[in-house]
Amino acid sequence: MIIAGDSWACGEWQIVPGDVPICVHKGFEQYALDEGIKVRNLSRGGDSNQDQVNIVANSNVYNQQVFWFITDPLRDLEATMENPLPLAQESLRKTFLAIDRLSVENNLEIFVIGGLCDIEGFVATDNFNFEVAIPSVNKLLHEDCNIVSMYGTPMAAERVVKNKTYAVEVFDQVQRKQNFWQSHPDTFPDGGHPGRSAHHYIFEYLKQYIE
Repeated sequence: MIIAGDSWACGEWQIVPGDVPICVHKGFEQYALDEGIKVRNLSRGGDSNQDQVNIVANSNVYNQQVFWFITDPLRDLEATMENPLPLAQESLRKTFLAIDRLSVENNLEIFVIGGLCDIEGFVATDNFNFEVAIPSVNKLLHEDCNIVSMYGTPMAAERVVKNKTYAVEVFDQVQRKQNFWQSHPDTFPDGGHPGRSAHHYIFEYLKQYIE
C-alpha cells in the first residue's frame, strides 16, 4: 500500500513550544502496519498536490494500491488578483488528470481522499480511472459538518489571494474550517489535523477498499 498527500496523510500532529508542529502518531499508516499491511508513506507536511504527483511519479510505484489525501489547490498557485475559484478548480482538475495518468501508466489502483480540500462538486471525476473514496474527511467524521470548500490553509490563501474582494470569501471559508476543527478536539486535537482516533475511523472505513 502507498499513502500520498500532505500533513493530513502523515498522522496526528502536535504543536510544541516555539509553535513547532511535530507528528506524534503515524495515524492511517500505523493502523495499516498493525494489521500486517506493508506500507510506504510518501506524504510530506506542507506538500502541494503537484509536489505529491512528482514524488509518486519518481518513486518507482507500480501495481499497487494508493490512498491519496488531496490538499488545498491554492498551494499550487502563484499570487493573483483574479478570482481564485476557477484557478483552484483548474489546478485540482490538472491534479486529477495527473493522478489518472499515473493510475494507467503505473497500473495503480488509486483512492482519492478529500483532506484539506473537499472534493465533492468542484471538479467532475466520473471519467477518471481512480475512485473518490472519501469526498470529505470532515463530513465522514462528523455528519453534521456543513462546510464544503477547496480551501484549508491560511498560509496558502495569504500568499495567493491578493484581491481583497476575493480574499474576504476565501478567508471566511478557511476560518470556518478552522473553527470547525477547533470545536472538535476529539478528532482534531491540534485544531488543524485529524488525530489518531480520526485516522483509525478513516482506516476502518477504507478497509472496504484494501486488498
